[in-house]
Amino acid sequence: MQIVNKFNEESSRWYSKFKVVATDLLYMVITFQICRTSINAALQSTNTQEYLGQIIWVFLLGMVFLLIIENYQDWTRMVVNGLNNIAVSAVGNINFNPDKPFLAGLEITKIINNTAKDMSWEKTAIVIVMYISAFIIMIIFSLITARTIVIKCELFIGVTASVILIPLGASDLFRGKAINAIEYAVAVGFKIFTLTLICGIGFTLFQNFQFNDDNHIETCLILIGVSMVLLSVTFTLPETVSSLVSHANGTAGGMLQAFNTVANTVTAAAAVAGTAYNMAKGGIGGAARGIDNVVSSKNLAKESLMGKGADDKWTDASKWQNLGKFGQAKETFRNFNASRQQAKINHSTIAQEAKNNINLIRQARG
Repeated sequence: MQIVNKFNEESSRWYSKFKVVATDLLYMVITFQICRTSINAALQSTNTQEYLGQIIWVFLLGMVFLLIIENYQDWTRMVVNGLNNIAVSAVGNINFNPDKPFLAGLEITKIINNTAKDMSWEKTAIVIVMYISAFIIMIIFSLITARTIVIKCELFIGVTASVILIPLGASDLFRGKAINAIEYAVAVGFKIFTLTLICGIGFTLFQNFQFNDDNHIETCLILIGVSMVLLSVTFTLPETVSSLVSHANGTAGGMLQAFNTVANTVTAAAAVAGTAYNMAKGGIGGAARGIDNVVSSKNLAKESLMGKGADDKWTDASKWQNLGKFGQAKETFRNFNASRQQAKINHSTIAQEAKNNINLIRQARG
């Protein structure tokens, strides 16, 4: 809300300056149109009565567009607020703010967290999947919130800046630009109108949902699916409705970019969830195998770096201890990776390959 309020304050401060520029431009456009009308009348030998009628028409149009410039911001916000009030009334008089989607997503994650923290340790894998689902849902609702804030800021900045185009309506050569600016203001109002309807309907899908004892994962998947549908509708439908007024193209690219963000997050989260699930499923045995792999790789790293002491015997004190903690970890990881590659080729374990390499080193040293 602070971002939206800041844009509102700054746009209101800028509007007075833009209005002065627009008024000066209007006088220039009226002068240009009078000169153009006079030249055409002289070239076409237009009679005096018709010529005066054209000049009066230019001044009348100038007065109309001057009135629009003076009241453009107020009239625009009246249209936007009127459409928004209709949408709010249609969805049940909800108090819709730009941060409403984020708060709704936060409420969902709280429910998931409260359910997950009360589960027993035997369901560790399910708990991990639930937390990852909450993370994905929070990202989706953050994107919806960002979309809402963008449209709100578009109202304040885009509509305020478009007042500069209004004076062009005094000339028949540029009148289309002024009409586009007026249509754009109405189109933004329809964007907010549509977005309020979408969020009002969409949020009802997440109200009063609960987890049963046997469908935690299924419920999380349903929540993610419904959230992504709501995201796609939020990115496409407001543009489609507003294009009926302003003939603007929809922002399908923005939707695809949002889906790409969510898809990458879901893919990464699924990989983490799969690893965590397997570790939890493996239990103590999986942890023991992991520790065995690390210990064997560390021993291999020490054997590889053994040097000879003054008594011509192999010792691990000459090089291994001088590496420091970081150097030792680096050598351990390097040998772990080499053992992993060899284990993949021989279809064996990492620890076994590391132990085989240790034996080979000791045999070579005799």
